[in-house]
Amino acid sequence: MPVALFDPPIPLDLACYQQSTGSIWAALVDGDGAAFSPLLLSSLTLTLYTIRASGLAQVINGRNNQDVLNTNGVTLFPNLQFINGRGYNMRWDFTTLDTLPVDDTIIFSRYLARFRWQWPGGIGTETVALVIQRLFPIVPNVGSGYDGYIGAGYFAELGIGG
Repeated sequence: MPVALFDPPIPLDLACYQQSTGSIWAALVDGDGAAFSPLLLSSLTLTLYTIRASGLAQVINGRNNQDVLNTNGVTLFPNLQFINGRGYNMRWDFTTLDTLPVDDTIIFSRYLARFRWQWPGGIGTETVALVIQRLFPIVPNVGSGYDGYIGAGYFAELGIGG
């Protein structure tokens, strides 16, 4: 069964602000660390969720096993692209709807982005954590006035051994 590794390791949490956008760049590699074409993937899904204080999971932005095989904010490249000297062949551009806060009573929320894929060598999964920081309190019937852009990004190498 394939394994998934991020190199460098994903930090415990990728911090970003509420209603911000950003990107996660990943290099899909085989068990030997060699990049392979994501065109070999037969499926790629994303579930974005948080665990509420009640212990129940809440899906964020309708991303519940959402098809992201070159759609819905995920771009796959047949050849390595480069940013800051690092190669990548998959990019997820998350939107302001992916970073909306779900709890008005806390300053930080932890969202989990779980990617699952299938390729001729098997299946795999990897989870990235996003910590969403509130920029202002929510007051009933009062608009926030926030419409700024604050970007975040992280580069990872996604290893699929086989």
